[in-house]
Amino acid sequence: MEKYLAGFGFFVLLIVIAEHLGVGTWLEENQTPITSSTTVAWVTSLSTAVLAVLTFFLAKATTNMAAASSSPQVVASIEVNQWSVIHFDLVVENTGNAPAFDIKVDFANPPKLSKAKGEVPFPFSRISLLRPGQNVTSYLADFQNLKDESYIVNVSWKAKPDAPTRDSLSYQLDMNSVDGVSFLGKPSALIQVAEELKKIRDDWKPVASGNRRLDVDVYSQQDRDTKKAELDAWRDEMQKKRRETQPK
Repeated sequence: MEKYLAGFGFFVLLIVIAEHLGVGTWLEENQTPITSSTTVAWVTSLSTAVLAVLTFFLAKATTNMAAASSSPQVVASIEVNQWSVIHFDLVVENTGNAPAFDIKVDFANPPKLSKAKGEVPFPFSRISLLRPGQNVTSYLADFQNLKDESYIVNVSWKAKPDAPTRDSLSYQLDMNSVDGVSFLGKPSALIQVAEELKKIRDDWKPVASGNRRLDVDVYSQQDRDTKKAELDAWRDEMQKKRRETQPK
């Protein structure tokens, strides 16, 4: 429809240019049935019609853009775990600008879960609510279970709790895209801080439980008295030397 409107608008533009160049006057001078006034009337009518149709489509496009900017958009992805680059998490996130309700996440060929998880259902098959920008994360498996795999993901949700229809999104996740991923240091400063605090806790734990003795150098009152006596003796000696050097 947009292509036809563009062609129609171009046709009207040609008529306007022809009128500006005096084609109507030339036709009238040569006793052509199509007069200048007739041409103007046709151009005005066609321009009005095109303007009305274009205004309708512009209003429709504006409405669609406003609806898209205030709609939820839910995606599910398999991402590297922040603590270990060989382990992966399932992350479901609402990247839109409105809450999403009754979310369903379905893998056509579900990934194999880690054996450490035991016999548990696949996570996040159904989620009641995700706020804009909110995500939920669950450990999935190590990379050996996911390597060279490709998954078809189907995600659907409702824009309103009582909405009669569901929005949906289907796409492919290729795990080869994350093969060979590595990090220089920790991916987050918070992770580094947490690990340093853990080291401090592990170092202090034996001391707090009494399993390790501390070699402490204590500065006691006796040490302070000895230091004061040394300073007094040094002060007396300096005063004595000053008196001896003064002229009589």
